[in-house]
Amino acid sequence: SHPRNQITGTADIDYDSISTDPCERGKSWNQIIDLTRGGRTPKPDPAEQFGLLGLEWGAFADSLEDNHIDVRGVDSALQFLQDYFRRPSDFCDKPFFMALGLTKPHHPLFFPERLTPEFYNTNISQFPYELPYNAPFNLDPPNGVVMPPQPPAGNWTDYDSLPYIGKIMATDYGGYLHDQFVFYGNNLSPLPGIAPGLDSAQRRDAAMEAHRANSILAYLAMVRFMDDQVGRLITTLEGRPEVYHNTVIVLVSDHGFSLGEKKHWKKVALWESALRVPMIIADPRRTSARECSKPVSLVDLFPTIDRK
Repeated sequence: SHPRNQITGTADIDYDSISTDPCERGKSWNQIIDLTRGGRTPKPDPAEQFGLLGLEWGAFADSLEDNHIDVRGVDSALQFLQDYFRRPSDFCDKPFFMALGLTKPHHPLFFPERLTPEFYNTNISQFPYELPYNAPFNLDPPNGVVMPPQPPAGNWTDYDSLPYIGKIMATDYGGYLHDQFVFYGNNLSPLPGIAPGLDSAQRRDAAMEAHRANSILAYLAMVRFMDDQVGRLITTLEGRPEVYHNTVIVLVSDHGFSLGEKKHWKKVALWESALRVPMIIADPRRTSARECSKPVSLVDLFPTIDRK
């Protein structure tokens, strides 16, 4: 719900015009704030942008972070909370329901420079090149990002064993991203040195895997960026314990994201990496944490909350 005063967005849409008094409205949302028309993700400098068709990544200047659509969305949510804290009567002295949609870590994977992750390395002209992925793959502690595991029978044998429809599902969505990574490695010119003692094939494979690793590191940076935004909300609520301890918080995503398993990237597949979503419910009425392993239908989430 929303009070009589307004939070400005690019489009403020009143979905319940039965009454001019917001305290009498109950048919739908009191207000929707739509920021999508005001721009999306800041772009990196061209020299800091990398990637493939349909999966771009890179670091943008920290000075642009305040203009990020997700930062602006959280800013609006924080303004809503501050208004609620200050004058509950403007909210009809009733509890509020607020839904905040964040866009990331959806691609493009453009992250603030301050969140550049450890091991992220896009300068393949170095010699020897600091590989951004864990090598050997089972090294502990890792010396690079831990890549999605390959089956014991050999690289990509999990893809090779798929039936025809499975292979279509793995590689037809997302612009054949796996093939684009392979094309990148096979067409580097001049071929980077990577490390002493490697032949041409090994250097190409290493360059391709490094490209994949940097994209995964960019994805992880975007996850951290979303952690920061959720943290801003939690910190503001914690500043008002009487509200914080009376607020149910639900964190949920719309789908998973494959990072090259079975040659599959992004979503639209019936595998766990693309289907499973994070779902956390923080209810102040519960004093201990619980994990539930039962399947959950996200379309049932809102009606369940609405009945509480």
